[in-house]
Amino acid sequence: MMCAGLIESKESNKFIVADHHSLFDEHFKGFSIVPGAFSLGVCIRSVLVNSKETLGCHVYLQLIEKISFLRPVVPGVELNWKFNLEPAGVHVWRVRFELKSFVKGIIRIKEAK
Repeated sequence: MMCAGLIESKESNKFIVADHHSLFDEHFKGFSIVPGAFSLGVCIRSVLVNSKETLGCHVYLQLIEKISFLRPVVPGVELNWKFNLEPAGVHVWRVRFELKSFVKGIIRIKEAK
């Protein structure tokens, strides 16, 4: 699945879903929505990138839990991203994230050695 051009980054915490993309021809005709896995992927990538800047170290994904897809992500919508970083052990953090009103959950990351 080619998703280049599907999401445009306005700022580090804001994204806009393209109005027209070939993905929407297949997912779903007449009711275009962004696949949930792609929405989750945007969240994970943002957590990993922002965590490197925040923590000053390289991290890797350890666990994903309590994911909730609250409503469909549709073409043209602006997504506002936020996350909270919490210690969860030595060199381990829990990241509570939310793609405001669309997807939320917890990602556990660990410092790469």
